[in-house]
Amino acid sequence: MTNTREKLSVLLVEDDPLIALDAEDTLTLAGFACLLAYDTDTAMALLKAHDIRAAILDYDLGSETSLSIAEQAYGSHIPYAFVTGRSRGEIIGHAPGPVAILPKPVDYADVARQLSVA
Repeated sequence: MTNTREKLSVLLVEDDPLIALDAEDTLTLAGFACLLAYDTDTAMALLKAHDIRAAILDYDLGSETSLSIAEQAYGSHIPYAFVTGRSRGEIIGHAPGPVAILPKPVDYADVARQLSVA
């Protein structure tokens, strides 16, 4: 049986290369078109250039946060989730719209399963 479903494009923003590549591999093997960005500028360019259907954002990106990416995603009606080691209370007041907060370490196979049923 062949799966003819179009691949869902997922933006993955993660500044740690090892975590990013592992997450990208997991999401790709699960059948998603994973667009990887290590920083805000690249993520914003990908959001503008592609039909992204969901975004997974590492909250802390070195010296900045991914809040501006979340604002762009929310403004474009793209559901997103933050991946973080921070508490929900530290983030929830700053996040635009409804947001899922995934505590680190994240099981990206579980994330892929959740995306599959969404």
